Amino acid sequence: MKKMGWAAGWVLVVAAAGGAVRAQDVIAAPVADPAIAEALRGVSAAQVKADIETLVSFGTRNTLSSMETGLPEGQGINAAAAWLEAEFGRISAGCGGCLEVKRDEFVEPASTAPGGRVPRPTKLVNVYAVMRGTGGASAPWVLVTGHYDSRATDVMDPKLGAPGANDDASGVAVSLESARALSKLKLTGTVVFVAVAGEEQGLNGSKHLAQLAKAQGWPLEAVLNNDIVGGDTTPGATGQDKDAVRVFSENVPASASAAEQKQMLTLGEENDSPSRELARTIAELAPA
Repeated sequence: MKKMGWAAGWVLVVAAAGGAVRAQDVIAAPVADPAIAEALRGVSAAQVKADIETLVSFGTRNTLSSMETGLPEGQGINAAAAWLEAEFGRISAGCGGCLEVKRDEFVEPASTAPGGRVPRPTKLVNVYAVMRGTGGASAPWVLVTGHYDSRATDVMDPKLGAPGANDDASGVAVSLESARALSKLKLTGTVVFVAVAGEEQGLNGSKHLAQLAKAQGWPLEAVLNNDIVGGDTTPGATGQDKDAVRVFSENVPASASAAEQKQMLTLGEENDSPSRELARTIAELAPA
């Protein structure tokens, strides 16, 4: 069954209920922006595949491998970080330096909590690129991210092979290809393209980047986190709709107090959260 836009679905609901639908009541489907449509036509499946294969080629991208000295040359998460930085740099060179390529490098302390996944102080590197918009300081910022670290069954073994093609080289490839496509445009808002580390050890990289964004006053309006993108391409695999994109969004904000959360749930306000509104917007604009 084809996915239906909100307006078309609303018309069917009204008609099924026996109501009359007036022309002025129907919300027109969004019209695609020609510049954005042109940029999207430049998205390359072959390039996305090549990015994923490159990330897989580092053998393991386990976050803890950043502290290993016995890995073969060109293997491990440090090599992956260097490649990502260089790749964002190549994209920036192609658009006349439109990206500010940066490294958010820090040392994650050893975890003393039960089940902690950082046994000793460990270097982490988030790699990101800022494409500043034309709208000035008041224009919104949007962050597009995926985590470039990976893991094997034993998340504490930094030497095990951990190619992480789907989890989450696929999401990092989205961040890279989004940078390639959008770097051809002049956007009003600022977009930050990110590859974070430490996700499998406890969301360490994302937490540090959030702290950096808050300290620097990034006026973030939305964060699009891409984790495991695409379906199972195993020959003969069935049961997946590879043309469908699932969008998860927070309903009751985790930052709300217990009393605020109760009030939101009582009044049904969880469906009107900023995250849910963003998800609806994505669902409406995607077919256009």
